[in-house]
Amino acid sequence: MPKTNPPSLASRASLHGGLAFEFDFPSASLEVLAGKMPALMALATTEGALIFSNGHFELLDGAGDTVESDTEAGLFPAPLRLSLTKQANPHDTVFMQALRYLDGSEHIYEIHRFKVPAVEEGRTELICTLGVCQTSPTNTSPPQFDPLTGLANRAQLYEQLRRAIDYGRAHRECVTVMMLNIDRFKNINDSLGVGAGDDVLIQISEILRNVLRDNDTVARLGSDEFILLLDKVDNPHHITKIADKILKAIGQPLNICGHEITCTASLGVSQFPIHGDSIDLLLKHADEAMARAKSEGKNRYKIYTAQMSERTVDALLMENDLRRALEQDEFILFYQPQVHLRTGKIIGLEALIRWQHKTKGVISPLDFIPLAEETGLIEEVGAWVLTHACERFHHWLKHGLSLGKVAVNLSARQFRQAHFAETVVEALNKSKLPPQYLELEITESLTMQDTDEVLQTLGYLNKLGLSIAIDDFGTGYSSLSYLKKFPVNKLKIDRTFIHDVGSELDDGAIAKSIIDLAHNMSMLVVAEGVERLGQSRWLYDQGCDQVQGYYFCKPLSENELLKLLYSEKIFRDSNGDCFIV
Repeated sequence: MPKTNPPSLASRASLHGGLAFEFDFPSASLEVLAGKMPALMALATTEGALIFSNGHFELLDGAGDTVESDTEAGLFPAPLRLSLTKQANPHDTVFMQALRYLDGSEHIYEIHRFKVPAVEEGRTELICTLGVCQTSPTNTSPPQFDPLTGLANRAQLYEQLRRAIDYGRAHRECVTVMMLNIDRFKNINDSLGVGAGDDVLIQISEILRNVLRDNDTVARLGSDEFILLLDKVDNPHHITKIADKILKAIGQPLNICGHEITCTASLGVSQFPIHGDSIDLLLKHADEAMARAKSEGKNRYKIYTAQMSERTVDALLMENDLRRALEQDEFILFYQPQVHLRTGKIIGLEALIRWQHKTKGVISPLDFIPLAEETGLIEEVGAWVLTHACERFHHWLKHGLSLGKVAVNLSARQFRQAHFAETVVEALNKSKLPPQYLELEITESLTMQDTDEVLQTLGYLNKLGLSIAIDDFGTGYSSLSYLKKFPVNKLKIDRTFIHDVGSELDDGAIAKSIIDLAHNMSMLVVAEGVERLGQSRWLYDQGCDQVQGYYFCKPLSENELLKLLYSEKIFRDSNGDCFIV
């Protein structure tokens, strides 16, 4: 922004339609006075035409040129413009605003905006904006506000909580704390960029300010995590009403970078002294309640209960057990056959991990894979599955069993690890399994994230000779244009689209569309979750290639699988191929 001197009030007036103003002292004196003020100052008409602004705006990054800007909108930097649009009464308000200087430093301003009434008939009513910087250059104490949103930061929140708890303890009153987290916030950053994410945070901060009372505290602890400290709210009915009001307000569409975005949030509530008598305990329990709200479907609130802490302790104990399981080789593999629908030939096995816990018995992956992903142990667990599946399949090949391919399901975190392709090559080399016998299953959502990187990794793996399948197809948001670029060999229809086909509740339109899509793109298609004869017949009539499910065979341990393969239920030809009779 050019460094120019701000115009006098008289010259500014002449720039805007010849508006005439008379003052009791010379306009030059006003110019000197305003220019010397260590604060932002601007005058505008109620329609937004800029009459005067002082040179303090030249310090701000993103502020319009003080000479060239004809309107307030052109003068004010984006964060200030956005905050003003979110005020209930933008012409009469006081709020805190974080602003960035040209030198990159962050400063908190207290913004006062008010009407200057016309004192005589025929005069024009004006809007005055004053911004007083609250950040002293000589102030060495910790900052009290979040630089992005202008909300209280952790330091100020803890001070407010300390005072509230002390007051509550002395007067036997409750203190209510809410922890709020924006659902799927990472998706906004990943898809629209960090700037859009910041815009969402700023707008939601304003929503929280407007929903709550002036004597309540709203703080941002970091990323998309907010803490709300409610003053003298202890009635459960009132807490419920406030939580519902917050979630409803956040659920209104936001305009972000020209896109209409609808956000939801998860909210956890704790109270002093019922749920804890210290700051750390209140925040910990509010966090646990918020996590429960997320786990139950998001876009809801939960009030803390002691059972939530018990669940947290159970998760911690399971994490320790999971680490021990890796060290003590407590994992086993089960295998579920994939069957060619027209011939009954077993054309593949999906390797499925189970945990043989020393005291709890066999634990389903549904109970420990989410924890493994959360703790990062999924990379080690995934590598174990990949290596052992390749080793066992090669062993069976050597003994004359032809079972097509072995399929291994990959988590997004496992696929994104820095040296994943090398892990695959290492497993193949260690087991001596030829690549054409290995199939990797990835989730549909993975194809929409960092597509160039995903495409490069899949291309490398495909050149090795192994197959790629997209698991649970139809449940994500994949782009067909991206799907066409990926070296994918197979689509697996999610079981939710198979459940009602072939019955009176037949709803096979999506399944039929996926079958046609796969064939039109020269891919094979396999239906998961086939449990009834009617489903199998319907899929046969629609031209589905392969099926997998309890109607044909449940997941089997290695011993159970071998027992089946050598039973009268399986026909083996001279090539070692196996057919379900």
